Formats: sequence, C-alpha cells, structure tokens
Amino acid sequence: MNCKDFMSCMEDFIDGDLGKKLKEECESHIKECQGCMEKAMNFEKCIEFFKCCMPDTKQPEGMKGWMSRFMTQCCGK
Repeated sequence: MNCKDFMSCMEDFIDGDLGKKLKEECESHIKECQGCMEKAMNFEKCIEFFKCCMPDTKQPEGMKGWMSRFMTQCCGK
C-alpha cells in the first residue's frame, strides 16, 4: 500500500469499515509512514473536536458523517 491508496480508504479505516485484509494493509502502512499516521490521527482529533462543539446535536455515524455535518453547519455546503 502506498500513501495514495491509504488516503483513498482512510475514512473507512478510521470508521472501522474495512475488510480484514485491507485493514491490515492500512495498519502496516501507517506503521511505516509517519505522514499518513499523522493525517489519520488529525482526522480522529477533528472528530473529537466536532463532538465537543456540537454536544447537543444528534451524533452522526463515522467520519464521513462528521465531515458532512461540519461542512453543512460551518461552511454552508
């Protein structure tokens, strides 16, 4: 797996929506690639931030849900 491959499945990796083989490939990649590890950790931190900023709203499922909610509420998109 390379960085481009990891980035294309990072949301599903963080959400736990990958099959066993692809999950293992992602885990192996981030052990070797500091840049992708940092990106994954930053996205996880963003989700925690969103949860703190919107505590009284219904919690969306997974990273895709949080990113969509953020874009809608904060950016009007």
